[in-house]
Amino acid sequence: MTVVSNFDSRLRKLLKDLNVLNPKKRLAETKEAAKVLRFGSVVPISGSDFVREVSQAPSDVWVVVILYKDGALKNLSQDIL
Repeated sequence: MTVVSNFDSRLRKLLKDLNVLNPKKRLAETKEAAKVLRFGSVVPISGSDFVREVSQAPSDVWVVVILYKDGALKNLSQDIL
């Protein structure tokens, strides 16, 4: 009987830590976490800024680069519209 009650108390503690037993609190925490920005911004840079903005970016920052010739995006947006 002691093993079962010990297991039960451990399981309850785990469920409490995971907020499974309190769905309102879990929902509030989920909503709060959703408010955190996941993405930065889109910034056009010149070739001379590439090293500073991309190569020397912090290791915890992901950088997506789209290379294009001047005027190419303008032509692309006209084709789409």
